[in-house]
Amino acid sequence: MKNKTDTLQGGRTDVMKELVRKELFLSTPRPLYLFCFLSALLLIPAYPAVVGVGYCFLAVFIACNYQRANRDIEFTAALPVKRSDIVVGKAVLVMAFQLLQLAVAAAAAAAADYLIYPDGNIVGMDPNLAFFGIVLIGYGAFNVVFLPGYFSTGYKAGAPVLFGLAAFLAVYGAAETTVQLIPAVRSALDTLDAGALYIRAAVFVLGAAVYAAAVFSGVKLAQKKFDKVSL
Repeated sequence: MKNKTDTLQGGRTDVMKELVRKELFLSTPRPLYLFCFLSALLLIPAYPAVVGVGYCFLAVFIACNYQRANRDIEFTAALPVKRSDIVVGKAVLVMAFQLLQLAVAAAAAAAADYLIYPDGNIVGMDPNLAFFGIVLIGYGAFNVVFLPGYFSTGYKAGAPVLFGLAAFLAVYGAAETTVQLIPAVRSALDTLDAGALYIRAAVFVLGAAVYAAAVFSGVKLAQKKFDKVSL
């Protein structure tokens, strides 16, 4: 027989699944996911790859404002659910936009790198593993800024998205500047050549680790903020 702890844990897991389902499919208009497919613009020669991975921020902004108009946070908070779980549900939505954007961008980049511009993109970094690792770090910076900012009120998304975008651009801008100014870094990271593939792979792994840590930190900070909000 299941003990009381198992029952409570199972009940909370079911609630969490429903919160995530609500965020992804019920309270968020599904056409917003189409923004993530704009990463296919990477197929255009001389198109800045960083622009192609940035449309998810617009999707986050619109989703939050749509939910605000429907008083989604107030309704959800009135249910017998933990506020900390509400924060996790929103974080999953943000991550869904970001990772879908990245997946589409990776598919477009693979096609572009081998079929359209095999010598590399002339505008900004080539869309390779190092580029996607840096983007993940930038996404992480966005999450650390956006999630606590948004949940300091529970409904205002404008300033948190703007400041989060600034954090993303600061991370990417610093990385791009470093790559372009230091020849050794440029030869290793801004290329499609297989010679330094292991270095670019290491940057991607680092980016994934930083992204995971940033999401965890952003959620924890947002939970503390949301606990103090009066709805």
